[in-house]
Amino acid sequence: MDVPENRTTNFLTKPFVLTAVGLIILVLIVWDVFLAADDIGGNTWSELLRSAGKWTPVVPWLGGVVMGHWFHPKEKSTPIVTPPGNAFVLIWFTFVVALLGLITTVPTWVPVPLGALAGALLWPVSVEHPPLSQILGRAG
Repeated sequence: MDVPENRTTNFLTKPFVLTAVGLIILVLIVWDVFLAADDIGGNTWSELLRSAGKWTPVVPWLGGVVMGHWFHPKEKSTPIVTPPGNAFVLIWFTFVVALLGLITTVPTWVPVPLGALAGALLWPVSVEHPPLSQILGRAG
């Protein structure tokens, strides 16, 4: 969906997204610390995510894909496969990773850099980097 580029959408959307992401991260950290302080072992989201990563390589693979999507070396990047083909390739790679996890034991760290490479090449974010004051809708 294309959002029209105007003052209202810039004012409402960018600060909202930054606030929502910040709140999600804050909630996850507080939740993790709260659960780590109780007497039940292995119940924090960090421990559960790590356990899931040992059960299937898809978890670290998807984490790597998202990291490659957000953090890649080029500011102006386009996918090496034209959309929507890039999504199909990523889905296919994910099925291959899942299948490999069923066939053999994959160390949890291996899918992370491979997923990051796939995310950077097939699903890169390409944005301009205006000053923070402009993102927040303040005169600057």
